[in-house]
Amino acid sequence: MSAVETGQETDLERFTAAWDDFANALRRARSRAWQQPAPLTPAQYHLLLALSHEPGLGVGDMAAAAGCTSPTASRILDGLERDGVVAREGSTEDRRRTIVSLTAKGKRVLSRQRRKHDQKKQRLYDQLSPAERRQAEALLRRLAEVIADL
Repeated sequence: MSAVETGQETDLERFTAAWDDFANALRRARSRAWQQPAPLTPAQYHLLLALSHEPGLGVGDMAAAAGCTSPTASRILDGLERDGVVAREGSTEDRRRTIVSLTAKGKRVLSRQRRKHDQKKQRLYDQLSPAERRQAEALLRRLAEVIADL
């Protein structure tokens, strides 16, 4: 008989189960959010978000910030450029480098998408007590540090 079958779960087993529950809930919420008509896919959103935080990023830097590969970022940017969301131009300092910038349309689209995300975060925040909010903030920051080091 295993520890789980006898009700004697270890701390690690309980943590793993909680992590899996959280990850699954997050995945389901993201899936629901992106099933609704949205101007941007999740990958497009994360690329543009990286660009909005650091205007003038090159494709490789933007890909790294968004957590994807340069070829993937380039393919996504091709579509965004066709849609008038971003503009690309060669760097005056390095001919091999392409600089990406948000167009006025891109800024509007990203702003709209960001507002939707902020509203969802506000709803989540509103469901927590003040003590839970403080605990969540501290734990989320700590988890981000630990995950970054994995």
